[in-house]
Amino acid sequence: MAENPHSPHGNYNPLELVIKAASNSTSYSWCTCSEEICEQQLGGRRLIESRAMQSSLVHSAAPSAPLRRTAARLAARQRHRAALCCQASAANAPIRRLVLMRHAESEAAGRVRDHDREITEAGAETALQVAQQLQEAGWVPQVIVCSTAQRTRQTLDVMQQAMPELAQADAHFLGSLYTTAALDGQTRGHLAEIVASEAAAGHGCCLCLGHNKGWEEAASSFAGQEVRLGNSHAALLEGRGSSWGEALEDGAPWRLVRLLRP
Repeated sequence: MAENPHSPHGNYNPLELVIKAASNSTSYSWCTCSEEICEQQLGGRRLIESRAMQSSLVHSAAPSAPLRRTAARLAARQRHRAALCCQASAANAPIRRLVLMRHAESEAAGRVRDHDREITEAGAETALQVAQQLQEAGWVPQVIVCSTAQRTRQTLDVMQQAMPELAQADAHFLGSLYTTAALDGQTRGHLAEIVASEAAAGHGCCLCLGHNKGWEEAASSFAGQEVRLGNSHAALLEGRGSSWGEALEDGAPWRLVRLLRP
């Protein structure tokens, strides 16, 4: 692309400055490099150069209506191209997989502190079954975020027996996953922060082990539909992003691929 000798910006010109100046300025001059507009002082003149408009010189103290319309059209064209570029980029971004799994069945409440409740033998069996299903589906987590409650830790221990790859995963145990799950509407945002912080760009799959009601709320929010998570149930969710932070941004699309049940 040939450089425009009139432009102080070379071949790159900020459209936002142009539109702002076109509305407010009484003394700026204008030119375009390729299909963009840049601003420059030319002693009260405005020079318009583009593929659509070749070297048109306008003399006036203030930007005319045609100039403002030209700036608006080019800005709209640039925004449209940027939107298409973002869509194409998102479609080509790496797939990110989230496994939101509720802990296995645990002892009845009341005998010990809630945080210390252990899983039952039946609960251990169901955790094994779901681990086997994960492995068969090819969803092998490289990173794990897990509540510090005894029942979530034990669920993970049992799953690692059936799925040895889990023992090699980067595991993080956080008390906040236990407390946040009890709060209305807080779990998805908190999980997004934790996963974006702990999962590396090279991690394609993350297992999140925790509790209702938060886990059901988060799974339903990601999926865009109601998701019910019983004990040892796991929601398999897919999104895209060049990083986990990008994939988990507010409004980023996710879809429910499958719901695993023992």
